Amino acid sequence: HNKENFKSLVTYQLADDAAALQAADVALAAHHALGCRDASRVDLRCDVNGVPRFMELNPLAGIHPQHSDLPIMAKLSGMSYVTLIGRIMASALQRYNLAAPAELTHAA
Repeated sequence: HNKENFKSLVTYQLADDAAALQAADVALAAHHALGCRDASRVDLRCDVNGVPRFMELNPLAGIHPQHSDLPIMAKLSGMSYVTLIGRIMASALQRYNLAAPAELTHAA
């Protein structure tokens, strides 16, 4: 229900306050601790004291351009879908010491 009706149920917005920065630190720590690569979606909840706590991590986050969280948040930050996919691909290519095709270099 939530996934199908997200436009009426969810408000996406960028946050840069202290709580958001703390949440970003927790999310990145979880991403690295679990050995994730390139991109993931980390779900957090704040406890009663407002401290962000790790819930789960999806190492294969959805990348549908209209209804997946990662592309939606990238778009809010001013990043195009092509650039997002290019950066994910560039990260993977770098990990294997492969050169990025010109198309990816220009997109990112």
